Amino acid sequence: AFIDIPPQSEQQPIIDTPQTLTNVNDKSDAEIKNEKVMTFDRLRTLFVDPPRAGLDETCRRLASQFERVVYVSCNPETLARDCQDLSRTHDLTRLAAFDQFPYTPHLEVGVVLERR
Repeated sequence: AFIDIPPQSEQQPIIDTPQTLTNVNDKSDAEIKNEKVMTFDRLRTLFVDPPRAGLDETCRRLASQFERVVYVSCNPETLARDCQDLSRTHDLTRLAAFDQFPYTPHLEVGVVLERR
């Protein structure tokens, strides 16, 4: 994963206490729905490369808190769905297609979304 950390002069501890960290993979969407999703005061860029199913609702909510989201996808349908959801808070500023599997119909797509 890629994490964009601010310049040294701005760095402060990102998380004050260990109990604020939650592993969202250990909980169902129903358990997380009413919980406050972690907030990141110092992290600015999120890199995601989800499975073909795309980002779930919890991950999209988390992604919407970042200034920049770099999203790589192997499924244009779920990429479109997730970009549409993130378009409430972000603008799509860059797009690139990668033919990593020549002679097949598969295509990787990367986008950069920037907070408005």
